[in-house]
Amino acid sequence: MNPAGPGSASSQLYVVHTTGGLDARYGGPSRSVTALCTALAVHGAEVDLISAANPRVDRSPVLPPSQSVRVHLEPAWHVGRLRYYPAYSTRLRAILGQEGVDRSAVIHDHGLWGHFNWCAWRASRTFGVPYVLSPRGMLEPWALNAKRWKKRLAMMLFQRRILETVDLYVATAVSEYESIRAFGLRGPVAILPNGVDAEAFQVDAAAKRSEGAERTALFLSRIHPKKGLLDLVEAWANATPSGWRLVIAGSDEDGHMNVVMETIRRRRIGDSVSYVGPMDGPAKWALYGSVDLFVLPTYSENFGMVVAEALACGVPVITTKAAPWADLVARRCGWWVEVGVAPLAAALREATSMDPAALRVMGNRGRQFARGFAWTSIAGKFAETYRWLLRGGVQPDWVRLD
Repeated sequence: MNPAGPGSASSQLYVVHTTGGLDARYGGPSRSVTALCTALAVHGAEVDLISAANPRVDRSPVLPPSQSVRVHLEPAWHVGRLRYYPAYSTRLRAILGQEGVDRSAVIHDHGLWGHFNWCAWRASRTFGVPYVLSPRGMLEPWALNAKRWKKRLAMMLFQRRILETVDLYVATAVSEYESIRAFGLRGPVAILPNGVDAEAFQVDAAAKRSEGAERTALFLSRIHPKKGLLDLVEAWANATPSGWRLVIAGSDEDGHMNVVMETIRRRRIGDSVSYVGPMDGPAKWALYGSVDLFVLPTYSENFGMVVAEALACGVPVITTKAAPWADLVARRCGWWVEVGVAPLAAALREATSMDPAALRVMGNRGRQFARGFAWTSIAGKFAETYRWLLRGGVQPDWVRLD
């Protein structure tokens, strides 16, 4: 295939997305990559999505609902805890090597530190296709300090060469752009947030609840130390909000929920805290629609899709300054606090003492704010960015060269 060069404005945009895995237990990236592919197809782009398929560890992949996205689930080999993706290279050669196709191609790779990055990057260089990289929060300080030996090994073997030759980085927020620059990486960076599924805006949160009913705060995310759930449990015990309960939802990672449950027992708050397991699809949206407050006490977040989802559902949010959500304060739809038990407990006391009607007003402000994160709008900006990368022209406002 000969990708169309500058000036081939009539060529169809063709984007190959690559990622290390789409299993639901991987959290936000699985859903956001899938949703982006689906929305790009709606915008008229031709889209292939390549990911791993390993029945031993990947049991519930998040797949596009539309057949307009071609999905390739390729086997990955395991060497201990490391994955090796030889089938990626074979698949990329097959789909990029087609002859006589008049289209402008881009490879958009998601995540870092995996052999799949090398496969995608090598294919981009072999076929002369621009290589776009979304770090997905993996250059944030907290993430860099986790499993440091694996990252050092990847940097020595392949990752440094890739990072120094990326054609375009994609950051989900200004804070992630700053992390990319702090790592010493140059080149264009597009600052484009994740989007929110249309189903979120259809949720009728809070309006139908009885004023006298018990009220609910929700944590929904991966059950992982990074998410700060132990801080939330301690803060909940300190705040002791009367007439409220805390619901914890999400997939347990490496048995961390056992540590959380032990803390709940030790603090004797089991009567007001419950764990409901993983939630997705209609059950997830129904859960958002049943709660009064959302809490994400994270230690590191490049975006935080669940924050955007909660806002779109009309639910006020408490999150930490380790997530890029200063607009919660500016838009008067939530709390943005320092990481730690004490600031979190103070926010919980304030939020849970508010009149239900006042919380609903905050939720309505959040819903209006979240409309700017609809996938239809976000995907249009991605398509415009890809075309600028391929053909030049006017630089999009959200792209930074400095």
